[in-house]
Amino acid sequence: MILRKQDSIYTVLTNAHVLRADDAPYRIQTPDGQTYTASLPKNTKFGKNDLAILQFRSPQKNYTVASIASKLIVGDEVFASGFYSQNDEEKHQFSFTTGKVSLLLPKALEGGYQIGYSNDIQKGMSGGPLLNCRGEVVGVNGMQANPLWDAPSIFVDGSEADKGLHEQINRLSWAVPIDKLINLK
Repeated sequence: MILRKQDSIYTVLTNAHVLRADDAPYRIQTPDGQTYTASLPKNTKFGKNDLAILQFRSPQKNYTVASIASKLIVGDEVFASGFYSQNDEEKHQFSFTTGKVSLLLPKALEGGYQIGYSNDIQKGMSGGPLLNCRGEVVGVNGMQANPLWDAPSIFVDGSEADKGLHEQINRLSWAVPIDKLINLK
């Protein structure tokens, strides 16, 4: 999602694990189908949060910048969007799912994940926005519900969720709250 435009430079937010899956140079495809070479800006640090910033230049086009909101409560309707491939195909499909915020953790899981929601997200939708009912970005998709391997739910402080909470965590999709970015700017 495009977070900022300054002159002809656009700043895009995604998950750090998305960038680890490929090597630079990175490419950004915009809604009009254009592809741009993107770079990692220097001195951008997100601590242990699963977030990353890319920048690309487009002097000829004008792209829409996302609106940001950070207030959520359990029960709020949310929308998860992103692109994914079925069966490792080259063709990417767009997905837009609806659900509700089910769990807001008082302390974050590893990677900064704190928003648990009922929307189904597919492998490949990581880095896509989690939106509120006004279309504002409230988080960044990053973890699917029902992982293939049952690993313990570990918080950023190294502690482990108890069995009941772990079962709740596994049934939900997870996003890093957008305020993790706002607080680190």
